[in-house]
Amino acid sequence: MSEMLANQFFISGRYFEALEEYSKLPEDKLKDPLIMKKMIICAALNKNFKKALELLENMPNDATASRENLRILKDECLCEQLLKDLETRTGENQYEENVIKMQIAILSYFTDKEKSLQYFNKLNNFNFSNLTKEFLKIHSNKTTQ
Repeated sequence: MSEMLANQFFISGRYFEALEEYSKLPEDKLKDPLIMKKMIICAALNKNFKKALELLENMPNDATASRENLRILKDECLCEQLLKDLETRTGENQYEENVIKMQIAILSYFTDKEKSLQYFNKLNNFNFSNLTKEFLKIHSNKTTQ
């Protein structure tokens, strides 16, 4: 029941509620790459970057091996539209600008890994440097394995 409710929240853009419902799923369901991807998106859009990056780091290597495997079906998530919306937004201050860039970095990981890593590198010296440095370190270790 929680997965159906979580998916309904996700589709309707209620990302906070969706993340809460996904988090209630049994452990074996939480390892499903599609559910993990949805949870990452929810966490990023709720500015819970630590959770989003933890989930992204724990994605199975085979789930992140190819760009096609990373895509979420357009019916389930309009990642590309979300990215376009984020890219046109501006923050009122530097912190808000960095929040938007962090959301773009995380979401673009599903559509354009190079772009994502460029954004992560840009954020390396700002508010989220502790998160981005650790993520980039783990990501570089994953790609060399």
